[in-house]
Amino acid sequence: GPADTVLAAVQRLPMGHWLHWTADRLLLQRYAQIAPEPLRDNEDFAAGFRERFLAAVDARALGTADLGAMLSGGLDSSSSVSAIGRRGVGEGAPLRTFSFAYPRSPALDESDYAASVLAEYPVVSDFVSMDNFAPLEGLADLADGSDDLFFAPGLPKITSLLARARKACVRVMLDGHGGDEVVSFGYGRLADLARQRRWATLYHELRGVAAESGRRAEPMLIDAMLSQGLLGRLRSRVAPRRSTAGPGSLALLNLDFARSQDLAERMRQSGETYRLA
Repeated sequence: GPADTVLAAVQRLPMGHWLHWTADRLLLQRYAQIAPEPLRDNEDFAAGFRERFLAAVDARALGTADLGAMLSGGLDSSSSVSAIGRRGVGEGAPLRTFSFAYPRSPALDESDYAASVLAEYPVVSDFVSMDNFAPLEGLADLADGSDDLFFAPGLPKITSLLARARKACVRVMLDGHGGDEVVSFGYGRLADLARQRRWATLYHELRGVAAESGRRAEPMLIDAMLSQGLLGRLRSRVAPRRSTAGPGSLALLNLDFARSQDLAERMRQSGETYRLA
């Protein structure tokens, strides 16, 4: 659960809670809880989302000095920058944006998408070259600082952008990271529907995926039914469990440790969650 850590005897404080500890007792109590705002009758979902999104950005941006924003050129960060740019940031320095750039690697470079947003608004942009950036640079320090497992392969690169923002005296930073999951629950919802065998709802969602991805919904549905339906259950019972470290990611780990933790099987189970992605 949310309070679990990598150590069985250690738990983290749940979000929105405070803890009071004395020699006599341990008191854990919630001080805040986010409740969904009730929808108005016959509310237009698109208009309602736009209204709430702009209000959320304004609450963080208007009147804030030394404001910065990540800008990848994707929908999430571009929407945040556009929401600020539509009315400016009020008093103080103009909005500063920070973007990755791969000038010597055109296949990786998405600067044109960010530039198309920047062309619309009076902001100060900063493109940080990643061509000479080592993918694992600084990862050990980040892992030590987290005191727990984390899955963020791009975190060292993001840290480099935040360091550039700090040098530019930015004090508040907006980021679009995680917008997909917040708005649409991410592709993990498809796997959840398949595990629950809610085939009609899954097909409805897959038709939406098909409209965006160009893939057909029917083959994706068949794949989900083969994986999570009756045949999938029979296959999981008959197929032998893989408990030895194999190639790929596990090759980076100590083999004895990988075997003792049954990492190959655990990674296989984890991968099934995102198979439909």
